[in-house]
Amino acid sequence: MKKTRKQIQKEQTILRNAYVEIAQQTGAIDRITKLMSANYLLISYSAFLVDEIQELLEKYNLTAGKLVRCTEKITKAQDEFFTAYSKLISKEQTINWANDLTAFGELFTQFTNIPAEWEPDKDKIDVEKIEKKYGVKLNINN
Repeated sequence: MKKTRKQIQKEQTILRNAYVEIAQQTGAIDRITKLMSANYLLISYSAFLVDEIQELLEKYNLTAGKLVRCTEKITKAQDEFFTAYSKLISKEQTINWANDLTAFGELFTQFTNIPAEWEPDKDKIDVEKIEKKYGVKLNINN
C-alpha cells in the first residue's frame, strides 16, 4: 500500500524529532547554538567594518568597480542573513547581542591595534603639491 503524503510527513517529523533528541543529549544543540551566536556576532561586526571601508573608499574617491560590486554582494548577503536570523532571536537575546557586540568591538580593536575611532591627519596634506605633481585639480572635502 502506498503511503499518503500525511503519513510520509508524520514519519519525517518523528525521524527529525529522534535526531533532535540525540543532538540534545550529546550537547550538539548547545554547541550549535553557541556557534551560531558567535557567527552572528562576527558577521555583525564584519558589517560595521564593511560600512567603514565603503565610506572611506567613497570619501577618498578610491572606489574600484569590482570592489564596489563585491561589497554590495557582501552587504546583500549580510542583510539576508540578518533577516533570517532575526526570526530566531528574542528581544532579550538582542540586548545580549548588542552588549556582546560592544565588548567584541573593544577586544577586536585591541587585538588588531586598529583604533575604534579615526580621524584623518589633515595637517599632512599638501594639496597644492599633489595637484602640481599630477597636473590635476582636486576637490578635497575631508
